[in-house]
Amino acid sequence: MKTNDNIKLRGHVNIKQFRGGKLIDERDDPNLIQNIGKTTLAKFISGEFTGNFGWMGIGKTGVGGDNGALTALVAEVGLDGLTTTVHQVVNSAVVTTYTALIIETFTMTGTAAISEIGLFNQLNLAGSTMLARQTFSDLNLVATDVLQISWSIVVS
Repeated sequence: MKTNDNIKLRGHVNIKQFRGGKLIDERDDPNLIQNIGKTTLAKFISGEFTGNFGWMGIGKTGVGGDNGALTALVAEVGLDGLTTTVHQVVNSAVVTTYTALIIETFTMTGTAAISEIGLFNQLNLAGSTMLARQTFSDLNLVATDVLQISWSIVVS
């Protein structure tokens, strides 16, 4: 008997921007699973990696497009719109059949034109692993804007 498993890993991200409690922009796209993220998942299976991907980051330059070789965002920023050294801890993570849904809500305290987001395995930028990345045209955020990111990682 021939067995053919062909397991695939893919990501999908939904981004909503709220201003004054009203939805003003929504983006819904498939995203890239990074090469280093795939390697880290293989390490998880072998026991070499024991963490999780419970942190997200936002960046102000999405140059590089869909480049699976990137290991970090190009220019990550914090809630104040300035360069940061830490990712944000995700609000929730739920696993259903074959899918991990990871949700984070960013409430801005400053302004930023963001164009990339990433999903990471630790708080600090230095030494973290980026599982997935999405780039898009600028999303202009101002203080008090709320950015809700819902990331689905599907194993099929």
